[in-house]
Amino acid sequence: MNKKLITIPALVFLLFLLVVGNISTVKGVEWPEIEEPDPQVISWGLDVINAEKVWGGNEDATMICANPIATGARINVAIVDNDFDYMHNDLIDRFANDPNFEESLANHAHGTECAGVLAASDNGKGIVGVAPEVNLYSIHGRPDYSLTDALQQIIEMNTDDDSTNDISVISMSLTLGPSDDLINKIAILYEQGVSIVLPSGNAIDITAETYGHGVRWGFISDKVIIVGAIAEPDDPNDPADYELATWPTYWGTGGSNYDVDPGDPSVCLVAPGDTVLTTYIRTSGSQTDSTYIYVSGTSIATPMVAGVVALMQEVNPVLRKDCDAVKQILEETAFTLTADEDAIAKFGAGLVQADAAVSLAQEYLDYDRDGDTLKDITEYIHGLDWHDNSDGLADQDVDGLITRDEIMIHNTFWYDYDSDDDGWSDGDECAIYGTNGRSSEDTPMLDHDGDGIITKTEVDGFYMDEFGWIYTEPYNSDTDGDSWSDGYEIAPLGYFETPSDPTDPFSVPRPFTRW
Repeated sequence: MNKKLITIPALVFLLFLLVVGNISTVKGVEWPEIEEPDPQVISWGLDVINAEKVWGGNEDATMICANPIATGARINVAIVDNDFDYMHNDLIDRFANDPNFEESLANHAHGTECAGVLAASDNGKGIVGVAPEVNLYSIHGRPDYSLTDALQQIIEMNTDDDSTNDISVISMSLTLGPSDDLINKIAILYEQGVSIVLPSGNAIDITAETYGHGVRWGFISDKVIIVGAIAEPDDPNDPADYELATWPTYWGTGGSNYDVDPGDPSVCLVAPGDTVLTTYIRTSGSQTDSTYIYVSGTSIATPMVAGVVALMQEVNPVLRKDCDAVKQILEETAFTLTADEDAIAKFGAGLVQADAAVSLAQEYLDYDRDGDTLKDITEYIHGLDWHDNSDGLADQDVDGLITRDEIMIHNTFWYDYDSDDDGWSDGDECAIYGTNGRSSEDTPMLDHDGDGIITKTEVDGFYMDEFGWIYTEPYNSDTDGDSWSDGYEIAPLGYFETPSDPTDPFSVPRPFTRW
C-alpha cells in the first residue's frame, strides 16, 4: 500500500471530491491502490444488483457468456466528470472519443473510478463493469470547465448530423446548485429523452447538520434519476439488513446524503456505494501499470444505475428516447427495502435490480402505451411519438391513408404523399387501385390481370351503351366467371362480335346477326 503525500491543491481537490464521492475506504482516509486482479473479478456491488446475471448468465459470473441478454453494446454513455484514464487496461476498449487529456493522470482519478464501475471491460483481468460493452464518452465537466458547457456539448452531439454519437445515458457524479442555465440544459436533455443519472450527494458529517446535508439535485428531480448509496449487507435477501453507506472522514462520519425532511421524494432508488472495487489512474504512463481502488460514496452508486440503464436500452431501443419510462421501470423493479413512508426518502423505491429492470424493459417492446395499435418500438423506429395516439391515427401526409396503415399494412412512408414518386398518391395506389405504393414501376395504368383493360379503367368504371356503367375486378381477368375475359366481353373479335356484360355470367358474347 502506497501512501500519498497530499499537497495544498490536492487537498482542496480532495475536499471537493468528498462532497460527492469519498475516495477512501471505510477503514481510513488513505488511497489504497491494489494491483490488477488476475483473473478478473466482480465487485460485491455488481453481485447484489444482479448485473452479472444479465451478461454472464448466472449468479457470480465474472465474464460475458456466449449468449448474453445484454452487455450495453451500441449504447453511448457520457461520463460527465474530470475525464477518465482512457488508457487503463479496463477502459481503453470502451473509450469512444478523444477529449485531449491533460498530461497529469491525477486529474482523472474521480472520473476513472466512476468509469470502471459502469463499463470496465471483460478482458480476463481486473474487474467487470455493470455494462462492459458500452461506448463510453468522456465529457469534461470539472473543475475548470463549465458543467453547463459540458451538457451543451451533449445537446449538440444529439442534434448534429452524426447519429452514431448520440448520447442516451449521462452518468454525472457531481453536484451543483440550481441556476437558470443549468436547469434549462437539463430540461433540453430531458426533452431529448436522455436518462440523466445523478448522486443524491454525500454528507461530510451525517451526525450534524453541516455542509453536505440535503438532496443536491432535488430542484430538478422530476427530470433526472437521483441515486443514493447503500452499504454491503450481511444478507442481501433481507431488506432489513440494508443501511445507508457511511465512512469515516476528518470531520466525523460521512455518508450517503438525504434531505432532512423524511417526506422528500427526490431520491429515486439506491445502489451499492461502500468500498466498491473499481479502476484507478495508472501509476505511470504505461498501460501495464493499471491499478484499482476501493471507493465509497454516491459517486459510485450513480454509475451503477447508469450501467443498468444502458443494459435496458440495449434490449429496448425505445428507452434511448424515453427517460420517463426508464425511471418507471427502475422504480417498479427495485428491491423494496422499507415499507415505512418516513424512510422511503432514504432508499427511494429500493435497491436497483439489473436483471428485473432488463426483463421489464424487454416486456415494454410489446407495449402500446398510447393505444393507437402501434407498438411503442414500431413508433420509435418510424420516428413517431409513442405517447400520442393522434399521430398513429392521423393522415399526416394527406394521401388518404392513416399513419398506422401506411406502416403496418402498406409499407409506405407516413410522411410522404407519394412514396415512390410515380405521380400517384399512396392512398390512390394502395387503397383504391391496389398497386404498390413503394414501386414506381407498379401504377394503375398497367393491366394487372391481363384481360386487356388497365387497372384504372376497371376500378373507375366505363360506360357501355347497352349495359350502363360497368366496374370490373382489376385483379381478376374474368369478373363474372363465365369463361370469357372482361376485355373480350366488352370488345369481342372475329365471329363473336356482340359485346356482353363482363359482370353478368348470363351475358356472353354472341354471333352478330345479319338480316
